Amino acid sequence: VVELVNSAIDSRASVGTIGLLVAAWVGLNWMANLRVALSEMWNHGEGSLGFIRTKLSDLGALVSSFVAILATLALSALADAAPMGRVLAWLGIHNAPILDAILRGVSILVSVLLSWLVFSWMIARLPREPVNYASSFRAALIAAIGFEVFKLVASIYLKSVLRSPAGATFGPVLGLMVFAYITARLLLLATAWAATSTPNAVTAPI
Repeated sequence: VVELVNSAIDSRASVGTIGLLVAAWVGLNWMANLRVALSEMWNHGEGSLGFIRTKLSDLGALVSSFVAILATLALSALADAAPMGRVLAWLGIHNAPILDAILRGVSILVSVLLSWLVFSWMIARLPREPVNYASSFRAALIAAIGFEVFKLVASIYLKSVLRSPAGATFGPVLGLMVFAYITARLLLLATAWAATSTPNAVTAPI
């Protein structure tokens, strides 16, 4: 076992490169399938632009979505007790639970608003044929609230599993997989609601 571990460590550069390439390819296929599903909900065609242009478009959507979601996670992290305590200490304020709660609330509110914008963009722009932003706002708000609740539960999960060696090794990987799954499900549910709501009523295919 020690020899296998040492061999894996010695080959970390090549293994890491191959792993990143495989992960990028899997991510592109995942984004392509997600965009096809969203397009079908709006009763749109796949709008294929050719293999290369389609993959480049999917790559742009994947990177944009990752950056936007990462920004919401960063804002959620600001609502944690440690950052809030450091902000208050920097301001020279100590033992101010009310102000601490206000700062937490503002941080969470900003995070929800940013998630709302992110899901609005996803619902309207990830389909192969973009739709009007106005048709996505209500559904995106529900998705944003659900996303914030999920992040709260995920943070509790990570704090609990990272206490053990096995959890520290496999917990983040499993958490990332669950995160991608739940986020995609929220997006699909919100898009289905947006596409079938009265103002946007999309005729079902015969």
